[in-house]
Amino acid sequence: MLHPVEHPIDQVVAKHLTALLLDPLHSNQPALIRPALESTKVFVLVKPEILLPILSEITSAICVVTRRKNERTVMFGPFKHIVDDEEPLRLLAYECLACLLPLCVARVDMFEFVESVLLGLADRINVKLTSQSIAVDLINSSASAVMVEQLATLLAAITETLEIELPKNALRQELDQQAEAVRSALKVVQAVVKVPELERMYPVQAFFTETVIDDVLEQYLKLGEKGPRDEMEF
Repeated sequence: MLHPVEHPIDQVVAKHLTALLLDPLHSNQPALIRPALESTKVFVLVKPEILLPILSEITSAICVVTRRKNERTVMFGPFKHIVDDEEPLRLLAYECLACLLPLCVARVDMFEFVESVLLGLADRINVKLTSQSIAVDLINSSASAVMVEQLATLLAAITETLEIELPKNALRQELDQQAEAVRSALKVVQAVVKVPELERMYPVQAFFTETVIDDVLEQYLKLGEKGPRDEMEF
């Protein structure tokens, strides 16, 4: 919901949005990008109309942040662990996209936005969960036509999540995270099948007939609605 610009300071801030938000987002310094992302979230929640003149530019800049990666290997005793120093920034960028979605739907070209969401579906667990939530909102929005064009890619990412097999010695945290990812992924599927024109498309039919076993799918859907994490079986 847009709010009228009433306070004099709003007009002053609006004149300096490029310096406050766009310039830091275009930089390559996480120390500048993070405050710009945080500030964007605040603007969307408090004074979204201030962002309208630069909405397309700021959305595009945030989409670029979703592609930042800096992976390195660290050792925990005898075990190798891959750490991505840019993951917190990506997660924050996706949280911004989630906030911006209602503003963007009727005002900007959604192609780059959708591409970033699809990319997030294959990301690490926290980013993936946020991206799955955005995907549901996209499907339920007037921008669903853009999702139709990418339906095969969307369902391929969902299938990949559903088919992840954790080792038998996986930690409880890993089991819980995967259970949450599966339930969240199936919420995307539920959103798709509720749209009649999407449900009849070949990628959706193929998803059910070739990828997902019906009894397993039904079990996950049931648990996604009612069951606690402890009831999920792998």
